[in-house]
Amino acid sequence: EKTWNFGDSNSYCCDSSTIRHTYSKAGVFNVTLTGNNTCSVSSVTHPVTVNPLPDLCYTFTDSVCAGTPVQFNNCSPSGISNRKWTIDGNDYTEVSPVHIFETSGIYEVVLSGKTNKGCEGELRKSITVLPTPEPYILPVNPFGCSPLAITFEGDPGSMHAWDYGEGTTNSRTHVFINTTLAPLKKPVILQSMNPYSLCDRTATTDVTVYPSPTSSIAYENFGGFPQRVKFSNESENFIDCEWLLPDGSVINDCNNIELSFNRNGSSLIKLVTFNSFNCMDTAVISWETMLTGLHIPNAFLPESSDTVVNRFRAVGIGLLQYNLAVYDTWGNLIWETSLIKDTEPVEGWNGNARNGKPMPQDVYIWYATAVFIDNSTWEGQNGSTSGSLTLIR
Repeated sequence: EKTWNFGDSNSYCCDSSTIRHTYSKAGVFNVTLTGNNTCSVSSVTHPVTVNPLPDLCYTFTDSVCAGTPVQFNNCSPSGISNRKWTIDGNDYTEVSPVHIFETSGIYEVVLSGKTNKGCEGELRKSITVLPTPEPYILPVNPFGCSPLAITFEGDPGSMHAWDYGEGTTNSRTHVFINTTLAPLKKPVILQSMNPYSLCDRTATTDVTVYPSPTSSIAYENFGGFPQRVKFSNESENFIDCEWLLPDGSVINDCNNIELSFNRNGSSLIKLVTFNSFNCMDTAVISWETMLTGLHIPNAFLPESSDTVVNRFRAVGIGLLQYNLAVYDTWGNLIWETSLIKDTEPVEGWNGNARNGKPMPQDVYIWYATAVFIDNSTWEGQNGSTSGSLTLIR
């Protein structure tokens, strides 16, 4: 029976004449072979020198971003030959190579080498490559007239920081202003960041902002009935114009216009101007017409077929409160009204008494009071709030 003692606390017993043993570390080990039969025991010892493997060493920054260079730093001692790196399927022989991982994942990095004693070894480590955004900006190279409001889109799934030339912001919407007379190009920069890895990349585009004209309207009220108002074009940087009138009509002219108003209420007047870049601007005036007045006729013909003269009716506009009364020459009240519709009198006297019988042809007396929508009081007709009325039959 034979027993092998390899000098590293390991032994083997069997009758094999040849045996293999692997040493886990370098050093000089005494190997003893002992033979034992029924008659005697004998042994023989020989020293075995085990040379060290190459002392390989390298460092790198873990958790790197895809698409960015990674420096592998060789910290192995000198005297190692046949050095070779295997990274992402690529071989390098440099001392400290640089590699770019194009996609995310976990990769094995292998450094191998040989000592001057001919011992070969390798060192394996794993590196984690994090995903990097692939940013884009939509729309691409947009353009338009100032003020130009654009809502941009970036690559989905990333955190975004937008730079419109005024510092970064999280807002996708920005209003670009051009106060000059020429087109302006304004850069837009998007920084996209992976929310998990903090890896980031940027994308850029240019926005072309064309200048716009400046529309402006001035007015001058000439009064009267109907009320006359002059609207003046005081716009800047324009070559063409359109006036949009309250009745829906359009005047293709840049000159001033004059309008007449015979009804109370609000009227919209718009001026649209255009420049050589086909940019436009609109000025709007809400014109408030406030006409006031009251006129009392001095005669009427009840039997006439003409509705204008067959009733004793006041003519007025802009009335807030109103009263008109008719008396005979003895001071008896014959007829009275206070009815107003759309700030105008709506009722007239037909020449009959209160019992419905026609009044005779004669001269009667009217009295009137009125307050207008501007809270002014009617001062009378020719300075008087009463007058004579001739009923003609």
